[in-house]
Amino acid sequence: MRNVCYKNLEVGWTSSQDKLFLDNFHVGVWHSDSREDAGVPEDWGVTFNASWYFESTELLPFIRGGWSEGKATLLDGMISAGVGKKFCERDLAGLGLSWGSPSGAGQSDQWTSELFYRKQFRNFAITPSVQLIANPAGNSDEDVLVVGGLRARAVF
Repeated sequence: MRNVCYKNLEVGWTSSQDKLFLDNFHVGVWHSDSREDAGVPEDWGVTFNASWYFESTELLPFIRGGWSEGKATLLDGMISAGVGKKFCERDLAGLGLSWGSPSGAGQSDQWTSELFYRKQFRNFAITPSVQLIANPAGNSDEDVLVVGGLRARAVF
């Protein structure tokens, strides 16, 4: 049995420690060995993320994306952008739009929109969301999918 290795290097900047999750820019590179037993080839790619909180309007625009060289990922390229609006002191409502180019030949581009509301407690956040996915990559049986989600984050 062969050991499989995944490597990731990310470099980022934030305006201050207290705005770590609000004002930040980062870029990363990654590499994954092949997994012959699963039929997954070697792959590598780059990622980026940028967000900035505007206190005067309480808006948080963001942009993020990535690109992959090989065929181990579902998408060769992806970019998403959106905006969040602060509510009730620490909560955030937002809307995002994403485009992705599937790694399989002959597939249509995937488009995704997401509406979410993040309820922030002291060191814990819960985020219900709903996504609308057009031309879902890897699912040629469906033209549009609606997906409900629930994320949680704990900070220690």
